Amino acid sequence: MVAGFKKKKIKPPKTLGDILKNRRRRKGVSLEQAEEVTHVRMRFLEAIEKDSWDELPSDIYSRGYVERYSEYLGLNKKELLERFDRERHLYRLTNHEIVLTKSNKPLTTMWLFTPKIFAISIGLLIILFVSTYIGFQVKSFAAAPELLIISPQSKSVKVIKDDEVSLVGKTSTDAKVEINGQVVSVENNGTFKQTVGLNKGENTFVVSAIGRNSKSKVELVTIEAEY
Repeated sequence: MVAGFKKKKIKPPKTLGDILKNRRRRKGVSLEQAEEVTHVRMRFLEAIEKDSWDELPSDIYSRGYVERYSEYLGLNKKELLERFDRERHLYRLTNHEIVLTKSNKPLTTMWLFTPKIFAISIGLLIILFVSTYIGFQVKSFAAAPELLIISPQSKSVKVIKDDEVSLVGKTSTDAKVEINGQVVSVENNGTFKQTVGLNKGENTFVVSAIGRNSKSKVELVTIEAEY
């Protein structure tokens, strides 16, 4: 051993948390008292003193907490904010390196678009499309057909000075239409037109649209004939 050589213990540098905690203790202030004056929650003050970065909110709030705490303790807030930025940045770099070391590959490779993933995606889209189509068909089958009286307007008495009139309407393309129990012809687009005779006075026509599921919709057409 070389004569005169002495071992020297190297102390780790003080962190932001150490500086704030030591200053608070020297001033004889508790965390509860600091919280009351700075209006910063005690759990955040404690996290700052312990350098527990993952327990702090986003930088914009955390920097404000450090600034208020520094002013309260009579420290140079500019220097401590610079220290805060350095230590927080170092923590993020270190934490990121640990994640990469555990996985041994960049995180972005987890979302690599492979042929297998493409095939699965296409399969899911097909299943979704088929499910939607079947649901639509079931809903359509379970519902009553549409029925719209175009001329003359239903739900009101129409005065006609003639002994006949044309009933015009529209229904679902797969529905059957009856007027007073008599089947009438329906076009491919669902429209129908039927000429009916009128007696003097009030005439009521029951127009029914009957779907393949036997469900029906009914409209009443009342016509007052004056001739």
